[in-house]
Amino acid sequence: MPTDLDQAKYVSFTTFKKDGTPKPVPVWIVPFDGRYAFTTEAESWKVKRLRNNPAITVEACDVRGRVKPGTTVHHGTADTLDETSAARVSAAVKKKYGIVWYIVIGPAELWRKVRGTSTIPGAVAFDVVD
Repeated sequence: MPTDLDQAKYVSFTTFKKDGTPKPVPVWIVPFDGRYAFTTEAESWKVKRLRNNPAITVEACDVRGRVKPGTTVHHGTADTLDETSAARVSAAVKKKYGIVWYIVIGPAELWRKVRGTSTIPGAVAFDVVD
């Protein structure tokens, strides 16, 4: 597993539209079963794009998704995880990001509980090949 991704607080996770247009988005990642993973809404656009094309690129970035010149671009494939694995990823993200999780994700989790919808987010896992 690449050291730069292991040390990154955020990575720019890029999926591709049907016409090949890249769609990067910054995400928090955690190591997960020999791969990397992150939480997301189960019906997010990145998940929908992954169903059509599992190819991805990732590179370390800042909170706004800005990538420094010369940052290594890693290519790989991604897939969605089942609900049990998504819960494990969610717990790992909560542990890694601590208080920031409570500020950013916590309110959305609370809102899901109030609405009576699932409190388990979707999750994506990915491998890098270079």
